[in-house]
Amino acid sequence: MRRVVFVFSLFALFHVTRGQDIPYVHSVDQYLNNGMIINPAYAGSRDVLSGTLMHRSQWLGFDGAPISEIFAVHTPLKNEKIGLGLMVDNFSIPTVQYNSLYFNYAYRMWLGSSRLSLGLKAGGYFYKETLADLNLKEPDAAFENPRSGFAPNFGFGAYLYNTKYILGLAIPFLMSQSDTATFGFDLANYHYILTAGYLFDFSPNFKIKPAVLVDYNKYYLTYQIANHFILFNDALWLGAAYKSNKDLTFMLEVQLNTALKIGYAYDHSFSEIAKFSNGSHEIMLRYELRYKANVDNPFYF
Repeated sequence: MRRVVFVFSLFALFHVTRGQDIPYVHSVDQYLNNGMIINPAYAGSRDVLSGTLMHRSQWLGFDGAPISEIFAVHTPLKNEKIGLGLMVDNFSIPTVQYNSLYFNYAYRMWLGSSRLSLGLKAGGYFYKETLADLNLKEPDAAFENPRSGFAPNFGFGAYLYNTKYILGLAIPFLMSQSDTATFGFDLANYHYILTAGYLFDFSPNFKIKPAVLVDYNKYYLTYQIANHFILFNDALWLGAAYKSNKDLTFMLEVQLNTALKIGYAYDHSFSEIAKFSNGSHEIMLRYELRYKANVDNPFYF
């Protein structure tokens, strides 16, 4: 399966050189539990101190399949107009590894019964490539010298929300990297990510929450369409999603108490990759500290 590792390495190398995309942005299933993955304006939106830990094992069955770990924490300040967040992650395959760190800032304002949040993030990622480990049949000087370094980046987003709906638009990465030392702003290659969702509240024991994610740039357009059924006084969340890459996702989330939520997602592909992969698995743990008595509880996004 060395050829598979080689393909993954080129995929990751492309992202490093472009400098505008970390692969998990497109693949995470439970992004609604950790909106800062996509949009920095999400920081503080739950009006509590919220921490989320996620692990994703993608395309099991391949040698060198991607593994992602993401930790995010965010909170509003005493000045409720301000939300702050921090996100760290690790994305790795055998020949390439990313470790990123981003600080998020959101300024929030009321628009009637809704809030509009404008967010910025700043940070970057460390990357290390060990392409010499590929064991190629024919030596290639381009793969003999490992590369490593730090790629700074910034992101911007807007997020309109209340207890019934969300509508967000983000450019997760504003900078591009044309080589190991040259950075710039390349508007033509930006990703524009739209998220939207609505809560249909039929009773305390039955709610429906459809959501959509659309990612557009000049090279391609991808999307995820999801629906969640929220049952038993918000204790059990059952969901399914369809992705434009022909993946079908099944999600199970359990709200154990007002503070702790756990989740699991499984992706099954109906594309050609299904001949070689056993699917993708994702687990999520979210803990929230509700330090204000007047906080609306729960939030559904």
